[in-house]
Amino acid sequence: MDSDENGFKMKIFSFLICLSFATVTFAADSFSSRCDLDVINSNPQEYFQSISHPEGDPFTATTAIAIYGLRKELIYRGEGFSYNLYPAANITERDSFTKRLVNIMMTFPKAFMQKHDSLCFVLVDRISPGGTFGLTQGNVVFLSTIATNTIITHELFHAFDHMYSSESSRNAFSALNPEGARYSNVSNGAPTVATRFHQMTNNFVSPYATSSLLEDRAEVFAGMALDYNLFKEKTSEKPVIRGKIEVIKKFIGDLCASGGTSVMDERYWTSREVDVGDGNYESCLRRNPEEDCQNSKQRFRPYPDWNSP
Repeated sequence: MDSDENGFKMKIFSFLICLSFATVTFAADSFSSRCDLDVINSNPQEYFQSISHPEGDPFTATTAIAIYGLRKELIYRGEGFSYNLYPAANITERDSFTKRLVNIMMTFPKAFMQKHDSLCFVLVDRISPGGTFGLTQGNVVFLSTIATNTIITHELFHAFDHMYSSESSRNAFSALNPEGARYSNVSNGAPTVATRFHQMTNNFVSPYATSSLLEDRAEVFAGMALDYNLFKEKTSEKPVIRGKIEVIKKFIGDLCASGGTSVMDERYWTSREVDVGDGNYESCLRRNPEEDCQNSKQRFRPYPDWNSP
């Protein structure tokens, strides 16, 4: 690694501060104006912005993605369900997770992230009932600080799917399922494409993908983001899944298309490089089987356009 690359990475992460309730300031109206969600017994003062955004930072100055924490336990209530959200009080885990989240966001082209700067992340310790490490409502993504890299990208896609997905994209995706391949419309476990694709069938990338159309789409995207080249290799004789990959690739590509071309085409996906690094592996092991934690060892290289002004 040369000194320029070292300097770039230091610059990227120098803005990450030691998070503490005592030192963080928060503008009361910034959360409510950016984050569109309904949380029971909550107001903007019960969130705090967990990253300092100094002017000129190469990540935040161009994308303005907001990352928040909770000050107190809250209840999120959706249609027919509710979840308890607990503050992520462990400063070390919160800081480590924030760095990992930023790293994953920077694997996507800067031009892509600039077009989708309304994303809002809220970090939590855990989401109850147990077994839930991510939850997406509109443009707001709740993430447990022990969420694996795959869960992060799974939930990220839910946000994109909510904000931008068209009926034609969803119809094209579901039409690929052969007769008899139906969604159960109940939660089948948890997102498990993280297990290096060993639970795939001919039609679904994981058991969780059989839960619903939206979960199927998110699991396919997570597989692409996890290791696109390995994913294609594993699905070389699975035409249904290969078709789903193409639908998701077009959906994402169209989000950043300009003049008939997209920075997120096949060349982008095949060139995504994966390092093996510290992705919160030890924290993952405390609550998950070892096989579900392998992707937490990953560290992704930033997309090259982040090096440009």
